[in-house]
Amino acid sequence: MNEEPLVTRKIYGAISVILITLFVFTGLSSTSCKKDQPSERNEAVKAKKEEITQKPPSLSRPPLNPITYVGILKAGFAYDTDRLLRSFREEAKFIEPEDISPELVKDVPLLIIPSGPLSYEKKKLSALGGLLEEYVKRGGMIFVFFKRYGQEFSIIPGEISGYGGFEDQLAYKNSCYIDTGHVVLAGQTKPTLSLHVDGYFTKYPNNTITLLRKTSNGQPAVLLYPYGSGYVIATSSCADTAYANGEASEDERRLVRDIVAWAQYPIPIAERKPGESITINLPIKNQDDSFTAVGVDIVFYDPDGNFLKRDEKQPLHLAPGESTLFPVTYEIPQNAMAGIYQIEYELYTIDEILLTSEKNPDGDLVSTDIYFQGSVKDFSGRFMVRYPLNTKYRASEMVFSIQSDTEYYVSGSKATFTINMWNNTDKKKTIKAEYDEQSQFISVAPKSRESITYSKVVNSTGRFWAYFYDHSGGKIGQSFRSYRVDEYFIVPTVFTDKVVYQKGETITLRISHKNETLAHLQTEIRISVHDPSDKKIFEDSKKVTLPPDPEVGEKMSIGLTLPATAMEGAYKVNVEAWYGAKLVSSTFKNFKITP
Repeated sequence: MNEEPLVTRKIYGAISVILITLFVFTGLSSTSCKKDQPSERNEAVKAKKEEITQKPPSLSRPPLNPITYVGILKAGFAYDTDRLLRSFREEAKFIEPEDISPELVKDVPLLIIPSGPLSYEKKKLSALGGLLEEYVKRGGMIFVFFKRYGQEFSIIPGEISGYGGFEDQLAYKNSCYIDTGHVVLAGQTKPTLSLHVDGYFTKYPNNTITLLRKTSNGQPAVLLYPYGSGYVIATSSCADTAYANGEASEDERRLVRDIVAWAQYPIPIAERKPGESITINLPIKNQDDSFTAVGVDIVFYDPDGNFLKRDEKQPLHLAPGESTLFPVTYEIPQNAMAGIYQIEYELYTIDEILLTSEKNPDGDLVSTDIYFQGSVKDFSGRFMVRYPLNTKYRASEMVFSIQSDTEYYVSGSKATFTINMWNNTDKKKTIKAEYDEQSQFISVAPKSRESITYSKVVNSTGRFWAYFYDHSGGKIGQSFRSYRVDEYFIVPTVFTDKVVYQKGETITLRISHKNETLAHLQTEIRISVHDPSDKKIFEDSKKVTLPPDPEVGEKMSIGLTLPATAMEGAYKVNVEAWYGAKLVSSTFKNFKITP
């Protein structure tokens, strides 16, 4: 709880203020991949509330294994992330932020941080960042989805930064291209991918592998780097919310699928092409303390977790506690699915059971197979099938993009845009940029970036465009940044601990303001108390910034001691929210003083 006294305080008469506190309270926040289409405030608020109260979806089919190695941080759109994982039969458990510890890596080697915000409280963010750092240092892997602002990546180990989704323009169709090959890209069959990406990275460790870059500006969209004994995969992808909305492409679903398949146990995986065969020495262990295995079934699953085939009744003798390497061969079809395959095994023994009937009550002993261990998933039983990429994406000589300080504004406020220009050539380029009826010449050095910062007052939803020309006047590119403008919409509430008081008692006022827009709102909260003659006997004010979330707001608690000479009758508490000289919302509460 952050406590802070009100800025100004005026007391009239003999009423004294005995307690004034202010604190921030938080809840899960919503976001949307499909940000390029303006939405009504009520729809955004409704979606927000649905996100907070949504329940985990039921299983569409049984899990492969009762043991799961994947955790989902219970923040942002955690249930959307879970839905995406279930599309390829991957089980996950939800992890509360306060439950993260270095020891978690023993049971959950992969922790996924969903799309959306984590918390508005800086102290909590700092504490979470420290826990994540220790988790990764101990060998954990974290996989991060899109964040609203680049500063929210500060909790990720490795000191990465960049632009978030509320600062960048959402891209989808052929939005990314493969920069560096890796096993997590095994399921991709072309050099460009259609992903919902919102944001990009500008700072990251030197040993980072840039897996994917944005085609619009050539900047990193998916990063992989080691940290301590673990790894970090940071992305600007909002594939989880896109999948939950029915908008995800197969490219992004396969990307997440293969990241999750590899990241649970990041060791080298054998690679084959369609039409080839593969033999794997599968580690098999009899973990039972009584049965001796006499055979094993080998089960094959495709990258989506679908059953492929079962090699039944393979001879094998394993006493309790024994283990072996069992050679397994798979012939890969010419039309095989690209991605990471999994081989599992089930152990069985032969035992006798007594079968009885009405005609034969004494029964007969019959030998039968008893499966006592399965299905066991060993990460050494993975291999990948990859199609060769015959072409490589070629980035343009000059690329451009526009970022903004946020995506949501209040009418009459100032929006700040950053026009970025990258020169991918070995020669200096002189560019003419035209925007908002202005123009400017910029020299961009080889293999470098230049930018223009421009601010303007916005009164309605729209797009900020910039056009770019070379030294001869030929047009070489254009870019835009969408933004949304809303009116102030603040919901104030005020409560008293009782309705009727006596002279000399203490009244406790509980006051809150909630922001029902998606913009940060700077407002002044004014509180006043009036006696039965409408005389103002108390007033106070506080300037606050309300975050863009109806579940996050400012809450005050004020204690007033009534003097023994207080007038009897009905009193009124007024609470107002002001934006400059404009009253944007108000509410009131009555109480009485009796003899």
